[in-house]
Amino acid sequence: MANITILKEIDDLFEWVSKSECGKIIEPLNCTRHYVSFRILRDPGGQIVIFPTPKYPDEKPGWIISVGDKKIMDTNEGFPEASTITQAFMCCLYVILNRMQVEMPQDIIELDENFKGILDSVFPGIDLDALLK
Repeated sequence: MANITILKEIDDLFEWVSKSECGKIIEPLNCTRHYVSFRILRDPGGQIVIFPTPKYPDEKPGWIISVGDKKIMDTNEGFPEASTITQAFMCCLYVILNRMQVEMPQDIIELDENFKGILDSVFPGIDLDALLK
């Protein structure tokens, strides 16, 4: 049986994506007890996969962004550590929006304003374009 905390957090993210402007950029793709994925709709397309562990929230989730044959993951040097599924989602979305040169919408920021501040402080030092091109 999947952790109720995981299911609630994922349900909230799926609902949020369906109602937000980001629904034009990503869409929920799949959800199992082992991962949740989103399709990146804008060219060149791709996928976000978030991996909560069975011990979540005591163990942090992992994530991978795939764009074409390029991948960025939570283990890349310098990337902030996401403590929650929501933070992992925000990190992935931050990377995608940055690549598209789109500002993060306020409704995303409001998911976790403190983590958004961490993203802003960490990512200027990481060349996201080089990682995804």
